[in-house]
Amino acid sequence: MSKKLRAMIVIVLLGAFSITLAAQGTVEKQKAEQDDRLGVVLDLERPSNTDILLLRNGDKLTGTILNESFSIRTSYAQLKFNNRMIAGIDLEGGAQNIESIVTVNNNRFSGFIDDPFFVFKLQTGAQIKVRREKVLKAIFRVREAERRGIPQRQFVLLKNGDYFSGKIMNDKLVVATTYAKVPLALKDADTITLIGEQTPLTKVVMQNGDILQGVLETEDIKIQLDVGTEIAVYKDRIDKIYCRDGYVPDLAQIRSGVIVVALSSADDDYDSIVYRDYFLVKSVPKNSPYYGKLRPGDKIIAVDGVPYSNIPERTYKGQGGRLTPMRWELLDGKRSQIILTVVRGEEKFKLKLIKK
Repeated sequence: MSKKLRAMIVIVLLGAFSITLAAQGTVEKQKAEQDDRLGVVLDLERPSNTDILLLRNGDKLTGTILNESFSIRTSYAQLKFNNRMIAGIDLEGGAQNIESIVTVNNNRFSGFIDDPFFVFKLQTGAQIKVRREKVLKAIFRVREAERRGIPQRQFVLLKNGDYFSGKIMNDKLVVATTYAKVPLALKDADTITLIGEQTPLTKVVMQNGDILQGVLETEDIKIQLDVGTEIAVYKDRIDKIYCRDGYVPDLAQIRSGVIVVALSSADDDYDSIVYRDYFLVKSVPKNSPYYGKLRPGDKIIAVDGVPYSNIPERTYKGQGGRLTPMRWELLDGKRSQIILTVVRGEEKFKLKLIKK
């Protein structure tokens, strides 16, 4: 092979390599741009060239929301967000007339919007004011790299359904167990869950797998929000804190009201009374996978959408009953999940059982 031919082959290979790197770079750039955007908010696609006002009378307006900021009074803080930090505003209200703001980093804050008007410039050029009472939803356009510069730190879920990320500012938390008052450094913890309503039990799962249970003595959790100000949230309002920086839980699961329980055994792991139409939960041991998810008094009324009274009794692997054979099938890989419908007072929710 001549030197000239070898040189041409090297040039071709280098060119192909450069094209491959360029293509990979383009893909990475597109992925980064997608990661910097929240494409869907309040179950609606966000356009890139216009804001949208959906009105209660069914009208849809396209144009630009000109308000520089919006304020919301939550149950734990008064918050104000710059227009560019907001992805959507929900004023549908529901039975409790609760409104919400969703930020571009997918944080949700609920309460009451203070601003009386939306100042809106229509695409036709006219500028109008629309009273907030006439608006159902406001969808803000996708901005380029809108999440850029916003950190992603600890993630906090509240019992009222709000969720947001930020830095926990408390120097240390203290958990009073039955044997000692234990100081807790967040860098060593994986999750902190507050179970119950009055004097809630605190369950801390450490990053090394240890479990710490007791009562959280620290009353106010101070949080520097990733989208702005510092707030203080009283401990009883908190459902769960994810302590690892950057971790975001499955929000679709949280919003759907489906609670996942991972099973490693076909045993119930809770004490119950079996009636014709339902299981009545009597107690749930602390070492049970159902702990914190089922409570005494809960009624399991259906399995996979079938009323409990309509499920035939049968035997599988020598185990009889209605639900137990299903759990064995789950553990043996013959089914991927079991959905339990649970009634708690006037509330109804679902438990999804999966194999651990």
